[in-house]
Amino acid sequence: MKSENNLNAYFKAESRNQQKMTALSKKEGTKLLTLMSMMIITGICLFLALRKKRPIFLAVPFLSIFAYFLVQIILVPAPFMDTVKFIFSLR
Repeated sequence: MKSENNLNAYFKAESRNQQKMTALSKKEGTKLLTLMSMMIITGICLFLALRKKRPIFLAVPFLSIFAYFLVQIILVPAPFMDTVKFIFSLR
């Protein structure tokens, strides 16, 4: 009887560990997806800039990175201006 209780406790703990690892994997997956999308945007824009000989395409990757950082700042649960002041006050 004790061995069954120990076994059940082990499987419950293992299940909790699996759930924690899955949550970490989702965070890492989001970061990887963001990185890959930035790389794809950069590659496409570089190709178009060289192919069409229009340097305006080279600004798109910078604008997309700026938009990404702006979204990340907006997602902070503090007021927007306080967050911006805090970021620029860091030394």
